[in-house]
Amino acid sequence: MLSLTVFSEENGEQKAIKQAVVSFFYCFKQKKYDKAYNSFTSSLKTDIPYYKFALKARDIKKADIKSVNIYDSGKFLAKMEISVKMELIYKEKLCQAIYKGTCDVVKEEGKWKLASVRLSSEDAKVIKELNFAKEQ
Repeated sequence: MLSLTVFSEENGEQKAIKQAVVSFFYCFKQKKYDKAYNSFTSSLKTDIPYYKFALKARDIKKADIKSVNIYDSGKFLAKMEISVKMELIYKEKLCQAIYKGTCDVVKEEGKWKLASVRLSSEDAKVIKELNFAKEQ
């Protein structure tokens, strides 16, 4: 699906773990928010209804994974450090930043699903001013 260096020397299970995260962000590129949402665990879907997720997801215009590193994994849980370059709309401005943080995935019904994603930006910059005022 994607040719990223994040899959360098991993075994099949490690690749499957990373693929869960890569696929999630790849869905934003394709604007397939329902597919991104379906990569959540059932408990995360309970906590975040689809309509709330979709409203926020539409603000993300680009999401390119830069790195995914597994730092702890077991049979049903894996923890990763991730870095993502994103462009998103924030306060009527198109901004770009590198977001770094962690992601947990859980094996649910035989598939790796996102249980949490925690990201914070470093050095966000405004790319473009936007005007959402109603025209009269």
